[in-house]
Amino acid sequence: MIKYPEMALVKQKLYKSRSKDLSALSSLPVDDSIKLEETVVVGSRNISKINEILCYCLNFLKTKGLKPFIIPAMGSHGGATSDGQRYVLAELGITESAMGVPVVSDMDVECISEVPKGPRIYISKAALKADYIVIINRIKNHTKFRADIESGLCKMLTIGLGKAKGAAEFHQCAIKNGLKIIE
Repeated sequence: MIKYPEMALVKQKLYKSRSKDLSALSSLPVDDSIKLEETVVVGSRNISKINEILCYCLNFLKTKGLKPFIIPAMGSHGGATSDGQRYVLAELGITESAMGVPVVSDMDVECISEVPKGPRIYISKAALKADYIVIINRIKNHTKFRADIESGLCKMLTIGLGKAKGAAEFHQCAIKNGLKIIE
């Protein structure tokens, strides 16, 4: 017979930020040197109402004369496949038809640098061709370590836009050098 320890029911209420009024975005200044034919990449991570936030951002960029498109910046999530990442976005209400812009979901990357005694830095070829990158992301504590940079914009740029190859490179390096490698 197995004797289980005493247990108690615990209820946790997680903090949930409130959606802000996105209309303030329309008053942001945009540099006059931006040309109409230039493009913008918008990466995204799971945020409450991400589809609404992303749609508003895309429409804002279009009103400024830009031609935005979406690249899933998920590293190896979605089974590390183009279709898997499209599926993850679709589950969040992010599709080409809903957003009115192309979703460029491929796993093609290019190595752009190497950290001394560290990982090679990969980035999505589609992102590399873009003139601008706009990252929409939640910034939160990492689940496994504490550092100045944990789980946010830098991680999304390096691991998320690095696709499966970039994510594997950073994670493998973290095993050897510690989890603060993102710094």
